[in-house]
Amino acid sequence: MDSSEPYDESLVRKLKGLRKFSTITLKCGFTTDQKLFDWYKSIADGKTAADCKRIVIVLMDEAAGKKTRVLATEAWPSKYRPSDINGKSNEVYIETLELTNEGLEH
Repeated sequence: MDSSEPYDESLVRKLKGLRKFSTITLKCGFTTDQKLFDWYKSIADGKTAADCKRIVIVLMDEAAGKKTRVLATEAWPSKYRPSDINGKSNEVYIETLELTNEGLEH
């Protein structure tokens, strides 16, 4: 947020304002584990305060070695999108879960 000084209108200072964090998008292929979907469902059913979580996302390289960790605070699933199911296609089923959060740390 910009603010000018009362004694010098040509001087503009930056002020602290509201912080905004990017949505985290997670994608995965078909799995029988329902935990992420169940979390989304509880939020969609209106249980928001109890279901905000502090989560850790571990980013890995192609050899499954850990590269970095990201901590998201007060995270909750805001959108769930399953893949289209088409019996004539051989595409992999992909689930997408978007997480809204109130803070990211490396």
